[in-house]
Amino acid sequence: MKKTQWTDALRNILKQKVSYLSVVLIALLGAGSFLSISYASVSMQKNCSAWYEEMNFRNIEVVSSRLLTAGDLDALRGLEGVTDVEPVWVANGELYKKGKPVETVFISLGERINLPVVKEGRLPQNELECAVESRLAEKMELEPGDVIEDYSMVDESGQYFILWEPLTVTAIVEHPDHLSLNLGEAGYILVLPSAFDHEALQGSCMKAEVLTAALPDENRFSEKNRAASREMADRIEALADVRTPIRDAELKALAYAEADEYEQAYRDMLAEQLELREALNADPSASEEEIRDNEDYIAMLEESLAGMDEIREKVEKLSPTRWIVLDDPGNPSYVQLLAGSENLNRLRMTFALLFIVISALVIYATVSKMVDEQRTLVGTTKALGFHKREILYKYLIYGVSGTLIGTVIGILLARFWLEGIALKGYGSYISVDITRPRFSLGITLVVLAANLLLAAAAVWFACSRLVRTPAVQLMQPEIPKGKHRAEQGEGRLSLYGRLILRNVRSDWRRVAVTIVSVAGCCTLLVTGFTLRHGVTGCVDNQYGKVMDYDWEIKCWNYAIPDIEEVLDNAGADHVALYRTNLLTYIGETGVATLLCGDLEEINKLYHLLDWKTGEPITKADDGILIQRRLAEIYGLDVGSEFLVSKGLGDPVTVRVAGVFDHYIGLPAAMSGTYFEQVFGEPCMSDTMFVRLNGADEDALTEVFDEMDEVKSFGTGDRASFRSSITVINAIVALLTVMSALLAGVVLMNLTNLFFLQKKREMTIMRVNGFTSGQTIGYLLREIAVTTAVGIVLGIVAGAFMGYYILRSLEQSFVQFDRTVSLGAWGLGAAITVLFAVIVNWAVLRKVKDLKLTDAAE
Repeated sequence: MKKTQWTDALRNILKQKVSYLSVVLIALLGAGSFLSISYASVSMQKNCSAWYEEMNFRNIEVVSSRLLTAGDLDALRGLEGVTDVEPVWVANGELYKKGKPVETVFISLGERINLPVVKEGRLPQNELECAVESRLAEKMELEPGDVIEDYSMVDESGQYFILWEPLTVTAIVEHPDHLSLNLGEAGYILVLPSAFDHEALQGSCMKAEVLTAALPDENRFSEKNRAASREMADRIEALADVRTPIRDAELKALAYAEADEYEQAYRDMLAEQLELREALNADPSASEEEIRDNEDYIAMLEESLAGMDEIREKVEKLSPTRWIVLDDPGNPSYVQLLAGSENLNRLRMTFALLFIVISALVIYATVSKMVDEQRTLVGTTKALGFHKREILYKYLIYGVSGTLIGTVIGILLARFWLEGIALKGYGSYISVDITRPRFSLGITLVVLAANLLLAAAAVWFACSRLVRTPAVQLMQPEIPKGKHRAEQGEGRLSLYGRLILRNVRSDWRRVAVTIVSVAGCCTLLVTGFTLRHGVTGCVDNQYGKVMDYDWEIKCWNYAIPDIEEVLDNAGADHVALYRTNLLTYIGETGVATLLCGDLEEINKLYHLLDWKTGEPITKADDGILIQRRLAEIYGLDVGSEFLVSKGLGDPVTVRVAGVFDHYIGLPAAMSGTYFEQVFGEPCMSDTMFVRLNGADEDALTEVFDEMDEVKSFGTGDRASFRSSITVINAIVALLTVMSALLAGVVLMNLTNLFFLQKKREMTIMRVNGFTSGQTIGYLLREIAVTTAVGIVLGIVAGAFMGYYILRSLEQSFVQFDRTVSLGAWGLGAAITVLFAVIVNWAVLRKVKDLKLTDAAE
């Protein structure tokens, strides 16, 4: 390229500096928004993967409904691809704070797998020491050196925990099972394996952590890794089909042997008592009491012997042992982290991608206007012998250099500022530090290349027609086109109206690009506000439309009447129900929170609204009620069936009796009648939902603090739910602000281009006596029409785009508010109009300064 061409290219940049600056800014915003989300998504996954690697997080977790034996562990170790297996011992317990129980899990400290990260202190070295997870330590106000004295066990697993001595806290730790802070899971107390009774367990353990051969990808969250983990889980499930019958046979053999032993003992005792009866009958001095006691004892032994066959029948009918095999998605924290990074990725591929597309349109509009102005110059250049590529180069320099500068600045902005904002937001609910920014060279090069290619393509499309036109034709004035048939009816229009229509027809490319650019900016704004409406509406609907209560009280069943009396005296509304967790077996194993009781009563404070009719579901004695997202994901509807289990109990088939709207969490509901039918046990209330109705919270707090029967009370999981949703809302807000900035820059550029294109025409109007107001009015009419059309198109596109992104962001545990947001439409349109007014005022006020010499430019 010749020096003169470089000089001419530089002259174009200086002459069109406002447009050139707009290209830089738009490329900056496009690259910055796209890459900031991309970097954050990649960094989040890489940082969490690094933590999992440091903690040697298990690949597979195996839990058995009847313990895992040493033989089971050896069989796992023998599987191809398994590199290590470590047994884990667990006991569910409670700590006490001010007399109130706090759920906890006593778990054995891993030696090789699932290693905790120490935040303070050192790991336990003897049986009377323990480490405490940070969230539990914070709740219990524990520090290294403190002693835990008041604790208990809550289920049969506790019989194997043999330590009942005070435990000294030696460390505050983070455990890889619980990286997400907003799940409300019971915190861990880590003790040495020797704290459990291995003799009573006969060498068995509660679960096993499995490490497999190196994963295909260093990113723990990649599709390849998840597929590899799923494949290994399938192989372990196949092993379970072999091992569980062996375990069943062992348990039955032990049970039969024990039954035989008891039967023989009963027979021996019965023989002794029969001999005693003969002796008593032969002894005249035997008292009636002795004879009666002997007869009662004989009757009891005969009844026990008669029942031995029944016991053997029960042993024979024992349900088969089950292995629950959990790969990475079987860990709730992993699912939360994966969902967060995938949400960022979806925002990148939808919302942020619009920035880049709009930047290409603006470059096209800018260069199109420039080459049209330089029509004669292009013809002269061609006549002087310059090649087409040489003519094209100077326009490429204009568009591509501006894009390059903007993209580079956008990369730096994303890397050193915007990425950190997103990571900090997500890091607020993750227990380890994931805020370390990471530069992703691959996606950076892709964005840089894509931006430059789009800019080059926009320049080529803008120049191609003129570059192909012969020099002689370019050096002649454009021949006015003949009168269109459509113009025959223009006589009824005003002078301004006819001028606008003719301008549109003669310069339809510029008008089309203007409309599309305005529509794009409005689309971004409407999309952003629609997302914000969906996210905030999710929380508002959950804690208004669904959960219409203030407190949750966990208590013993026998205390319900006393608590109800306290609440009645305080004027508070209340509902008693049973609340527990269910394992669901639909596709992958999941966990649902079951609300069980009188559905009509529950609906007073927890509204189970049918998703189709909006009416409360108050009767369902023939099935389970499930949330809408679960039904959508797995294609369930009324009449569908799937398997559930309560804890590690046997799976049972349940029928779907209804589907209700729900926004945060994974709930299900049953009537007490259906619960007893399915699980064979009564539904015993252990939870109360309370609407205070202005009751004195402090007074109620004092009362419940003194009641030992009340385990806990308060607002439940609301804070954690709100915090997780707030992260998405903050990122959406950031993108919306950037959309507004983009709208301002685009409108400034387009209006400035329009002003420069009409400068000669406006000067002639001013010379011929038109006032500044009349001249500006002439321009404003077309601007108003194109802006209005662009806004209408932007509202339509933004509504659809916002809905699409909302649906793509939804997870199994989150349903956003999908209702139409007229407010989002209005705000998007209003901001676009506001920027249009400001920009037009800034540009068109120069009309009054036009001079006669401007007509010659």
